[in-house]
Amino acid sequence: MPRTAAFTSVVLRELLRQLEYAPDETHRRQMDAAEQLLDDIEPERLYPDDFIVYRITSYRIDRPDASTSVVGDALTRDLVNFIQQLSWDLSLDPEQPRGRAVGMDELARRLGVSRRTLQRCRKDGLVMHWVRREGGRRVLSCFPDALDRFLERHGERLVRASRMTRLSIEEQEALVRGAGELVDRDPGASLNEIAARLAAESGRGHETIRRLLRRNEERATTPLFSEHGPLRDRDIEMSIRARRRGVPARRIADHFGKSPDALHRAVFRHRRRRLAAIPIAWSSPGGGDELLLQEDAVRFGLPHPSCPGTSGAGEGTAIEPGLDLRALNLLHARAAQGLEVMSPSPTVVELDEVETDLRWATMLHLRLVLLAWGPVGRIIEERLQQPLEALPREARLLYRDLSLGVINDQIERSDPNEADELMPRIERRLDSVLDRRSIVPTPGRASVRSRDAGDDLELLYRSCIPWPHLVPGAQRLASLEAMNGSDADLVRRRYGLDGSAPSRLSSLAEAGGTTITAIERRLGPFTW
Repeated sequence: MPRTAAFTSVVLRELLRQLEYAPDETHRRQMDAAEQLLDDIEPERLYPDDFIVYRITSYRIDRPDASTSVVGDALTRDLVNFIQQLSWDLSLDPEQPRGRAVGMDELARRLGVSRRTLQRCRKDGLVMHWVRREGGRRVLSCFPDALDRFLERHGERLVRASRMTRLSIEEQEALVRGAGELVDRDPGASLNEIAARLAAESGRGHETIRRLLRRNEERATTPLFSEHGPLRDRDIEMSIRARRRGVPARRIADHFGKSPDALHRAVFRHRRRRLAAIPIAWSSPGGGDELLLQEDAVRFGLPHPSCPGTSGAGEGTAIEPGLDLRALNLLHARAAQGLEVMSPSPTVVELDEVETDLRWATMLHLRLVLLAWGPVGRIIEERLQQPLEALPREARLLYRDLSLGVINDQIERSDPNEADELMPRIERRLDSVLDRRSIVPTPGRASVRSRDAGDDLELLYRSCIPWPHLVPGAQRLASLEAMNGSDADLVRRRYGLDGSAPSRLSSLAEAGGTTITAIERRLGPFTW
């Protein structure tokens, strides 16, 4: 099958994967159901995953965690893609009870538009199927009723497109000359900026002019623009740092001579590479473990590595190590599986689901660390026969790092179903490490006190987790004071700064009755 667009929604990609070995009858039934669903989609509404699954498969699913949602505009594109991919294996005859399918070239000729215009219309809901012509060749075609439904909603767009003509040689030369004049007046302007200005002046499409200028740059002996070339990891990391300092994405894109969309795609691919490099330890969750993520015990009263003063237990919340270990393993498993099926050019939804699970796992892990922190400190102090506070700073940091290394190692190695063994294993391992290092008593002050678990906790903990880039530090969080109250609250909910489980972008959008794009705009420097 020819290359297809990536899915925005994980649910449709997963449905398509499950249909890989299903009979043609099931393919046909779900393909038709998806087309019926498409008629009911409104661009700005949010549609939960379980609703989408039910409308396509007629099965209701019991989701153990909060269902994610897809905004209608993105769902429309995904449904068209879903229908098209299912039709590839069905050997559809062009003659159907619904009418005779018309190929793209013939359809473009009848409507008086270009083939490229029809390609863009598919993103807005123009349904097309692969049908078999004579000789067995598959041709992407449109059935008349699908075209009629699209024209009811977007007919004016095609009318406008049919009135447009191709750029003549004279128009192309005039636009290139105009670009040169604008560059002379504004030498720092990017190709994308100049294309936007020319589009406003000429009434031609921004993308049409951008492509024209790009072709001219490739042929020109003396290019008009100083192009940057493909973004390197160093460029992307600099872009992320700039965005986190409040620099608008458009300004960053202009700096590199890229469009904002191109910058976002490069950043998304970079984020995926960083996630793929993370070592995630997990085992197969037990039956019913998915329900754990609904439990208040693992959703609230969580410490945050950027807020070392938090204890990890909210009022009336009892810490249950067994639940924390199982929930931690489940989140690791979910993140690892999400990475496994993530497309090479991921969507913001795919990335956010994995990143949010890892942030939540970080907080559960930290709570287990804090639970063991006091007892481990007392073991070391009893071995030394003096409090750690009495030691020189270098020695104190050495024991602190040694303690955390033992705790982290045993948490990662623990069987989620044997939580009772966690503390005894930590203590045995610590004794073994201290014996191997020949730690002997060095009496000092007489009192023996446990250490302050919050002492330099952020720096200490962030140096030990494999994904510190996903957790904003205290310095970055200081910029919350400059945000308005509702936007700052959105940041707190996204990252779990209030002690609750971090929220996905889709959940924030659904709760606010808005779109993921609108939520990202409000998050501002906390978007990436």
